[in-house]
Amino acid sequence: MKLQTYKRKTAYIVCFFLILLGCFAGAVSADDSEKQFKLSTDDIVRGLYNPDNEQLRSTDSEIVKLKEKSVYSRDGLSSLTLNENLQKLALVYNDENVSSYFSKLMKEGIVTGFGVNRLGYYKVWVKSSVDDDEISSLISGFDKITYDTYGKLPIIIQVSDGISLQSEHVEISPFATKLENWRPIIGGIRVQAVTNTGVWNGTIGFAATKNGQSGYVTHGHNLAVGSQMYQPYASPLYPAGTVQAIGSTNSDSSWVPFGNTEASIYSSGSTGNKRAVSAYSSIPDGSKVVVMAGSNTYSYGYVDDVITASHPYYGEIPYQWTATYDSIEGDSGAPVYQQDSVTHEFCLVGLHWGRKVSSDVAVFSPLSGVMSDLGIVPKTR
Repeated sequence: MKLQTYKRKTAYIVCFFLILLGCFAGAVSADDSEKQFKLSTDDIVRGLYNPDNEQLRSTDSEIVKLKEKSVYSRDGLSSLTLNENLQKLALVYNDENVSSYFSKLMKEGIVTGFGVNRLGYYKVWVKSSVDDDEISSLISGFDKITYDTYGKLPIIIQVSDGISLQSEHVEISPFATKLENWRPIIGGIRVQAVTNTGVWNGTIGFAATKNGQSGYVTHGHNLAVGSQMYQPYASPLYPAGTVQAIGSTNSDSSWVPFGNTEASIYSSGSTGNKRAVSAYSSIPDGSKVVVMAGSNTYSYGYVDDVITASHPYYGEIPYQWTATYDSIEGDSGAPVYQQDSVTHEFCLVGLHWGRKVSSDVAVFSPLSGVMSDLGIVPKTR
């Protein structure tokens, strides 16, 4: 009897500690988890809308160009202004039934992305292997879900086999890059990461803080918690911290604690080849040019779409933005920003990470997604 009582007490104690451990693990998970965020329809429209596009739609020049690149296109909502059209399409994008429908097709390997185009079309990317019957079935399914609520919707379907990531695999060598050693570390400069798969070139995005700790943000793909970072190249002379967190739910990003950072972005021709980050915004302003300052490229363009992207590592990531700037390997992690026309200072809006295959658009995560994943706040000055 005493033995049974002892066993029972022991079992209670073990269960108690297991419950405590579970609560502790749950608390850690809750603190460190990446919480899904949702952009409002107004945010989506503000990120896409450019008054100049009203003129583009009236001349049809950009629309014709868009349709020439598509495998299927259909107009609709022609009586609405572009702003009204985008408002309705943003509602469609946030509709859970529509998202579930395309998410299923994404898992089946038919769709590689879906969202809203700045010229007022619902936009879907399909793999090059998809045939006409599958496209016809896709459109019928879309209409079945949307027609009663939203009416006939304008839609564009284009071919893209996915997104190419833009970090660059390199060997450890002092000649891998001749870019400068920057201390304090700023955005838009070369960084190298040493991982179990080798050495990777990328770009530092921007300085930030997390719970009062200083550091910086860069891309997440090809990196892992514990990856050693160096700037400008992998050498014991140039340590630049260790990856502490990876964003993969709402962004392609990572957080690296590092004490010596500054709220600036590399800007050739500016005083000291850098310019201050004076502000940040959760999403881009579609009426303004966006600039991508990569370690290998400096380019600018306009926001093109808001999409749910099929990420090669992380699966489905919603609320990513495409833009018409150029980019190449090694630019992953670069800051995407918009410049104040008066002060010429920079407003951060996102983090570059890839490029649509068979397309002329780049892909970046909005700052809101990066902040949600990593729990960071950008530095400004």
